[in-house]
Amino acid sequence: MRRRLVTEFDSAEVAPATRRHSLAPERDRNSEPGTPGGGPLAGTGRSRYHPPMTQAVVAESRLRVRYAETDQMGHAYYANYFVWFEVGRTDLCRIRGFTYADLERETGTFLPVIEAECRYRLPLRYDDELTVRTWVEEFRSRGITFRYEVLNEDGEIAGEGRTRHIFVGTRGRPRTFPESYRRFFVDG
Repeated sequence: MRRRLVTEFDSAEVAPATRRHSLAPERDRNSEPGTPGGGPLAGTGRSRYHPPMTQAVVAESRLRVRYAETDQMGHAYYANYFVWFEVGRTDLCRIRGFTYADLERETGTFLPVIEAECRYRLPLRYDDELTVRTWVEEFRSRGITFRYEVLNEDGEIAGEGRTRHIFVGTRGRPRTFPESYRRFFVDG
């Protein structure tokens, strides 16, 4: 199944209802008690999930599982999902109109990962085609959260995750996101 690059759409179109376990930005699963995979905060009234911008921008990156990315059982090694997430983040920045290298060179701003998580749903094997869907879940003046879905060739979710980043300057100290680049993430 070939998937097309999606650039803008309403958040309701992100994940069709047929994807029960999707982390796509249509709802807050952590605050819905009784939801399968509802998360550790389900039913507590507290949530780590924040709705995305009204017009979400999603990057879809197509890759293949290389032999070097598999374990002894022939499955994609779990740590490679985080490498694929980075590919998705890089592609999302390009779709939004800039590159990480431009941001670092022009503003001295870096985006280190401060938290990363991945939930594995289905195995991927050598030479399987996969699609990494990436979007911004939350943008704040001093940090950003990206969400990811890794889809197999049939469009099923093989893995899903999130990374949180803070903005730091060249000396590694937290800073606010440069105003000149803010327009790439904040619509309107």
